[in-house]
Amino acid sequence: MRWTPSGAELLDATPAGLVPQASIALGAQRSCPLAAVDPGGAGVLAGASKRGVRVVARDPGGTWSAPASISSRLAYVTSVAVSPRGDAVVAWVESDDDYTDVQLKVARRAPGGTFGAATHVATGSEVEGAEVSLDAAGAALLVYTDRSAGPLAWSR
Repeated sequence: MRWTPSGAELLDATPAGLVPQASIALGAQRSCPLAAVDPGGAGVLAGASKRGVRVVARDPGGTWSAPASISSRLAYVTSVAVSPRGDAVVAWVESDDDYTDVQLKVARRAPGGTFGAATHVATGSEVEGAEVSLDAAGAALLVYTDRSAGPLAWSR
């Protein structure tokens, strides 16, 4: 995947080089979008702008969904994950304009569904380094660091 002015471009690595496969319109992004794709075809791609988190997902054998917004605050996507069956999860840090109210949040999507409401995981300017994963059954694990408390984990 590579960052483009309108979102991202997904690429296949072939013996002849990188071959464009799909353009994903997420809108202008604050930083490089993140993607996770399972070998069976399930995928998730998310990016953040000043208006929040934009995300698309794909079930195995399906097409990419239309972009959806799952947050409306200043955000930075930290991690995305997808299961072989199409479960998807996105983790991000969001804040107000002066970074005094910082929150770590996640949103999940069941196969064939849409992303649900964001779940608040932690609050504070000391939260950093969040990484999320999914197992084959769709159970999520989020590991993050709170500089004042050390490494922490959240699972659902």
